[in-house]
Order: sequence, then C-alpha cells, then structure tokens
Amino acid sequence: LNQILRPWWGKLLVGMQYILTRSGPLSLSMNHGGGFFRTDPAFSRPNMQLYFQAFSTLIPKNGERPILTPDPWPGFSIGLSNCRPSSRGEIMIRSKNPL
Repeated sequence: LNQILRPWWGKLLVGMQYILTRSGPLSLSMNHGGGFFRTDPAFSRPNMQLYFQAFSTLIPKNGERPILTPDPWPGFSIGLSNCRPSSRGEIMIRSKNPL
C-alpha cells in the first residue's frame, strides 16, 4: 500500500475509488491481522494485542507535523498494545492548538 498511498495523486485516486465504488484500500480495516495473548499464564484473560498492517509510515521528526505518511519503500508494520494496563493517571491539555 505504501506505493499507492504515498504520492498525493495516489491518495486522490484511492479517495475517489472509495467515494465512487466503496472499494479499495480505504474500505479495509487499518489492521489486517492479529491476535490476543497472555504474557503470563497466571492471567485469567489476554493482556496484550499483536496486530499487522500492510503499510509502514514515517515517524515525524521534532517540530514536524504528525501526518500519516507512508514510507517511500514497500513495507508492513507490526504493533503491540497493552490491553489491560494496571496503572492509572490523567492527561491534561495545555492548549486548543492540536499541533
């Protein structure tokens, strides 16, 4: 998907394909596969999620706008998420500015 979604005209074509036919990359789930597992057999239920995506993205450098931009080469991503974190806290927003 990187080669299709990286150029601006690729994004335009994929967007038009979805608007006109409700098909193409934008009609798919962001995560294409994955599963849940326990990190400790003593846990009563899975506490981690592993997922795969058929694209990879650039990580913005400090000061850059965080836009989802595919890498300039073919790639895929593997992600890992903690499903049931035991710690608690809070997040405070300092500004209305999203950037």
